[in-house]
This record gives sequence, structure tokens and C-alpha cells, in this order.
Amino acid sequence: MLDMEEESESVMARVLLISRISLGHGNGGGMEVSLQSLATLLTLSGHRVSLLTTPGIVRQDMMQVFENAWLIRGARPGKYSMRWWLGSFRHSQAHLWKPDIVVSISSAGSAFLLGNSSLTHVAQCHGTALAEVKSSLRTGGLREYAKVALNCARIVREVLAYKAFREVWAVSDEVSKQLLNFPYTVSKSRLVVISNGVDVDRFKFDLNARASLRRQLGIDEGVSVGITLSRLHSQKGVDKAILSLAQPGSSHHVLIVTGDGGELVSLERLARDAGVSDRVHFVGHLDTVSVSTYLSAADILVFPTMRVEGLPLSLLEALASGLSVVTSRGCNVPVDLQKCVSIVDTTPAAVAKGWQQAVSESAGSPAERLSLLPGRFGAAHMAEMYLDGVVRVIRHSV
Repeated sequence: MLDMEEESESVMARVLLISRISLGHGNGGGMEVSLQSLATLLTLSGHRVSLLTTPGIVRQDMMQVFENAWLIRGARPGKYSMRWWLGSFRHSQAHLWKPDIVVSISSAGSAFLLGNSSLTHVAQCHGTALAEVKSSLRTGGLREYAKVALNCARIVREVLAYKAFREVWAVSDEVSKQLLNFPYTVSKSRLVVISNGVDVDRFKFDLNARASLRRQLGIDEGVSVGITLSRLHSQKGVDKAILSLAQPGSSHHVLIVTGDGGELVSLERLARDAGVSDRVHFVGHLDTVSVSTYLSAADILVFPTMRVEGLPLSLLEALASGLSVVTSRGCNVPVDLQKCVSIVDTTPAAVAKGWQQAVSESAGSPAERLSLLPGRFGAAHMAEMYLDGVVRVIRHSV
């Protein structure tokens, strides 16, 4: 089953990824993008990769990287449910495939771990249920308060699961801190930080793309353009970014709102009610190539998130494009990136002030924009860390 070539020190393995959601479900969030990147990396490195997930696949092109994609029949698409836990507990096809290593995306593989304890299991952790509780309390509203009880129950499951995984791979220093502290208390010996990373060249600033897209949107070069890069969810602070346009001194600011989600209609209404709809461009979900183009057209990432974030890809993508960033404390910006970022309160007035200050501090020509992202947040470094992790865990289990 396990092919080890001693001379080259290579390990070619069967890797089973378990996740409740993927890019194949039509979602483009950070966790789904990370899953796809991990699967592609492992496949290109010679490993055989399969996926255990929920039904609801609408993007078959995103599933071609997997040797097998097993769907838990009757489970809710993209959601945890009793059917998911029961169906994944002793999934016969996944078990008979005899994976050398099982990578659970967050706690999605915890039931499979219980039913297949003889296999080697690790978890890739993007955040915790405790952080979700804090995010809901910060955001407020009946819907968010209703989620608190659900996530409190999830904390118990996560605590038990993370103590059972061979290793836990945290996507940021912030997530690592959450896992080290109560109630998770994961031992340092089993906790590895593998920071999210992006391909800097893919998001490299393009002056021609900037000029072309600005002409298309009817935006003059002298106008300061902000961009939001997230799901349209109440926790992401897009409403604060829109309302910042109505603040004194912001009349020459324009905002590009990317992404889709349940808040689209209410955000469009908010822009109209605030009298700024003529300066807000809702452009919907973007693929990676389009994200790069829109980042080139923008001057600043506006991200006043209410969430307790892990390490948002939007932050890394914006810095790779050389953008200024205005965000909140909830973004949990790594220490070595803080000099590139303005951290403000999550009020429209504070966002507007941070935006104005960032504009005044970056008065250089757009043609001079270079990546602000250190190497440890690059895709190459992340790839090396994951490949080393797979080999290390498999060798220690033999």
C-alpha cells in the first residue's frame, strides 16, 4: 500500500481528505479554496487523493483532482448533520481504499476517526467553534445568537476530536493559540502551524488590467477604490464598508463589493438608503484570475470583519497585489504583516478615517506597486510544509 523509495526519501501515499464542503459545491470561501489547493498539491506531487464529503456537487470540473469523491447519501449539502456523522463513521468505500493518511478539514473527520481508529488521522484546522461563538456575540442579532448554542455544542465535539488526531495543522498563529488554550489544550508536540499561503505571482499587480477594468467600470484613475473580498455575510463587515462612503471626507471613494451570499439584497438596499449606490459596484463571485484583476484595479482592501478570523486569504491576496489594507482587530493580522495594515474599529466612521489615512500614506504611483507579502505566506512555502507533514506523519506511523 505504501511505496517508500529509500534512496530518494520519497513517500507516495493514498491521502483521504474529509470535508463537509468543497469548491465542487459551488462555494468559494477560504476553507474550500485551501482544500482544493491541498488536493492539487498532493496530486501533483504524486500522491493519490480521494475525498469524502456531502452531496450537492455542482462543479464537476473541481472534482477531477480526486481519484474518488464519495458523497454521504442523505446528508445536507455543505452542512454537518446526523446523516453526515452516521454515514462517515464506517464509510465502507473509504475504508476499503486503505488510505495511508486521513486529513480531516477541521473536525469533519471526527466520526470517521472513531470508526477507523487503526488509520492515521490528522486535522487541518481553520478555526474553532469557540471563535464562532465569539464572532456571533460580536455581530449580534437573533440569527447570530441562535447559532451560539449550536456552536457551544460543537466545542465539546472539537475538544474530543482534536485530542485524538495524530497531529493538528493550524492555518495561522492565531488558530494555534486558540488550540493551545482552554478548552482545547492541544499539546504543543502535536500542533503544527502551516500558515495559509498564496501564489504571489498569480496576484501580481497589473497596470494594464487596472486601467482596463477602471474604464469598464467608469472609474477615473484619480479616484480611490476600495474592495471587499469575502462572502456577503453580516459577520464580514461589508455593511460598514458601504456606510463608510457616506462619512465626511469620503465623497471621492468608490467601493467594489465582490462575492455572493444571503446579504446581497440587504446590502444593495443599504447602499441606496445611504445615498451611495452610484459609488458601489456589486460584481458577484469572482474566479482567481478575476480576483487578481480587481485587486489591481483597487487601491485598498476594506475588511472591517466582525469575526474572529484565522488567516483570511483575502488579506494575503491583497498584500500580494501590493494593496493597502484597512481591517479590524478580528482579522488577527500576524505580527510580521501588521506594518502593512491599518487596524480600526468596526464603525463606518473609523473605517472611513482608516481609508483616508491609508490613501494619504500611499501617495506613490500605482505603477510602483510591489508585493508586500513575506515569503512564509507564499504558496511554495505552504506546499513544502504540507508535503513534509504528510511524509512525517506517515513515516512515524509505520
